[in-house]
Amino acid sequence: MNESDWAKSGVFDRRFRIVRKLGTGGMSTVYEAEDTMVASISK
Repeated sequence: MNESDWAKSGVFDRRFRIVRKLGTGGMSTVYEAEDTMVASISK
């Protein structure tokens, strides 16, 4: 799975939900993500 696949689906590694893109630089893009495993345990 490449970056564009999980960025479009909003989920990375079936665990992290992509919240929003924070920024893009010369070599990378940084996203804010929520760990759905931790979120489900704490509820």
